[in-house]
Amino acid sequence: VYYAKYEGLNTLKSGFMQLSKNQSPTYEMISGAAIAFAAILLIFPGFATDIMGFLIIFPITRKFRGGKGVATGAGGCWVLFPLAGGVCTLGFLLIAKISKKVSMASILTAVFMPLSVLLFGFELKELLAAVFLSVLILIRHRENFKRLLSRSEHSLGIGE
Repeated sequence: VYYAKYEGLNTLKSGFMQLSKNQSPTYEMISGAAIAFAAILLIFPGFATDIMGFLIIFPITRKFRGGKGVATGAGGCWVLFPLAGGVCTLGFLLIAKISKKVSMASILTAVFMPLSVLLFGFELKELLAAVFLSVLILIRHRENFKRLLSRSEHSLGIGE
């Protein structure tokens, strides 16, 4: 399920990138739906459903395209921590709108997600899962972080 979250978040980021280029994120929408279906398959017990879920989620079935990790994490956050997921999604959208940088929204949301989970009183194991997911997102965005610091990161074409 964590890998489903990871891939879903990448899909969301890729969709935002398509929108910033004034292109329709059709592929990303289909990919996101497939990832959600795969996550449901993984939740149901059984060897066959697990195999089908992993085959759908694994990037080879989606041409190894990037930009799906944050979307998957958001999906997983919504499933595991609905209240925190809602807060983080609103925060992500607000940060992306104000900064016009998906990577900045992804990085800041990854920092605030464990804090949201803590704020809403989840158990320690759930907090650790949120911290783990956030660390993965931050590691995957280290190049974006460098570009943000050097002011060379790409901007979204929204709100202009």
